[in-house]
Amino acid sequence: MTAWAPWDELTDEQIEAVLDAFEETAWARPGRNRYAWAAVPYRERGGGAHVRVLPSWCDLETGGSLKVAAPGW
Repeated sequence: MTAWAPWDELTDEQIEAVLDAFEETAWARPGRNRYAWAAVPYRERGGGAHVRVLPSWCDLETGGSLKVAAPGW
């Protein structure tokens, strides 16, 4: 989850830019099109913004799972 305070005055375009950067970083090594994921952005009444990211750890190309921890973790 990612969150911003009301005083950050975040625009929808800025949230989209953060999600684009997340996608490039999170799926850089295996490839951006090999994992399905969804992001659910929402705003609180007071102006704060949140984004929940729901990743699928199944590699769409191989059927294997994504290992998110370093070996020995």
